[in-house]
Amino acid sequence: MYADSNEREMPLLMVTPKDIWISAHLLIKKYGDGAEDHAAQKVWEFKQKKDEKAAATWKRIVKTLAEVRDFIKTVKKAKPDKRH
Repeated sequence: MYADSNEREMPLLMVTPKDIWISAHLLIKKYGDGAEDHAAQKVWEFKQKKDEKAAATWKRIVKTLAEVRDFIKTVKKAKPDKRH
């Protein structure tokens, strides 16, 4: 299956929830507090290009960022401080 019948080079790929989670985590590692702004900018860019599928994927990432941040906080709280 292809994205466009005229573009045989780009197959449609399924973006899984795991892919979204990993992408959100990598954005947090790279951009820190600016991750949401970066992802929102990507949504806007793809909407300007009329690429609704890519925009929808970035929207999923935006929604997942808070969940990943909460998970990171929970893990950090659960780990004992080894600096003693």
